[in-house]
Amino acid sequence: MGLEIDRSEFTVDDEERFSRRLHESLDALGDVLRRPGFGAGPPRIGMELEMSIVDGACRPLARNEEVLERAGIDRLDVELNRFNVEYNSRPLGLRGDAFSAIGADLRQGLTHTAGAAEAVGGRVAIVGILPTLREADLQSDALTDRFRFHALSSRIRQIRQAPFRVRVDGPEPVDITCDDVTLEGANTSLQVHLQASPDRFARVFNAVQLATGPVLGLCGNSPFLVGRRCWEETRVALFRQAVDDRAPDGHWRPARVSFGHGWVRTGALELFAESVALHAPLLPETRHILDARRIALMKPTSIVVNVSRGGLIDELALAEALAAGKHVLVEKPITVEVAAGQRMVKAAEKAGKHLMVAHVLPFFPEFRFLAECIRQGKYGSLQALNIRRVICPPQWLNLPDDLPSLGGFGIDLHIHDNHFISATCGMPKAVFSVGMLEAGYVNHTQTNYVFDKGPVVTCVSGAIAASGLEFA
Repeated sequence: MGLEIDRSEFTVDDEERFSRRLHESLDALGDVLRRPGFGAGPPRIGMELEMSIVDGACRPLARNEEVLERAGIDRLDVELNRFNVEYNSRPLGLRGDAFSAIGADLRQGLTHTAGAAEAVGGRVAIVGILPTLREADLQSDALTDRFRFHALSSRIRQIRQAPFRVRVDGPEPVDITCDDVTLEGANTSLQVHLQASPDRFARVFNAVQLATGPVLGLCGNSPFLVGRRCWEETRVALFRQAVDDRAPDGHWRPARVSFGHGWVRTGALELFAESVALHAPLLPETRHILDARRIALMKPTSIVVNVSRGGLIDELALAEALAAGKHVLVEKPITVEVAAGQRMVKAAEKAGKHLMVAHVLPFFPEFRFLAECIRQGKYGSLQALNIRRVICPPQWLNLPDDLPSLGGFGIDLHIHDNHFISATCGMPKAVFSVGMLEAGYVNHTQTNYVFDKGPVVTCVSGAIAASGLEFA
């Protein structure tokens, strides 16, 4: 907990070593998880309690370093902002009076912390978001003076190439901006840590995912941010946006903070591998990392795979890879420019190699089931098919400014439906659509697919629904 680093700035060699070590660590984790007996034994549980330090008027008191020094307990540490600290309980076996024991541990830590806070003119406040926070309390000078926090903030800011912006709807919407990640410091929580053996990990993790929604609905208690009433539980939206490393005008890619991207199938390794794959460090030496030089070093039988969209693969380098006899798999969209897409298709046709777009809809359980029923004729031949996917504009988008890089929801959302329909029903003879535009980009469409002797197929998709139907 709270492992410090010795500097906040790094060289290109440091970054390259770090990128290599990420993948080496995945291999090492896989080896460890496969060892007989690793992680076996009864489950253990622990808790982390994050707290705010406030003054007599319940305003944030930026003296966490002094509180830490006076408390003198090794499981207390400073948090991101100078008015936050965190206390970690000892892990205990999940049996008998485990919860009572952890409660006693937390009370002991809280007593020491409260005494230390009182010695510097403050006290401890345990609440999701401190209601007395003002926008000025969350600016750059609130950042705790530790190398790891400075490194975190500067690196994300460098990748974003823009200030951090948080927008939350509600009776009194909030729209605030900061140059550092200190907006995230408004969040505190009580976190429960549960250790599960490798053979039970997938089931336990998925069960926790199922329980998260109801628990969040029952326990939501943070409606206020910088003096305004937002959602009943504002921390979710705040955390997701406050550490978002995606450039506002860049290509779409998954948010670093989310509820996940599906059920765990085998174990913990896939979660770490997914994180490394979806969030490659987009640094000067890793931008366009698959350039012509690196592609030339690959084996002749290699296949180029881009799962992160945007700046990691150079279009010209991909054309050279195709010309060199390599198949190429890319995320959608391959580009938001028609001319660039046509160039890539022509390069693949000329090389006689596959340029495949990795659409994911056929792998969703419900869509996979539908496709299997259609192919097998489980309920007879398909007579008609209507697909409807209408979402609300995602919170992390800055609309309409992000539409040029997104290509509009006709590309980002409806393209999945088109692929699924052509993959299950065959290529239609003709297609015609009607829809709506936002700032010149399609944000809602209804498409009819014409088949000579096939089914009647229609699809409606777009991003015009009320908030609450976000597709992550």
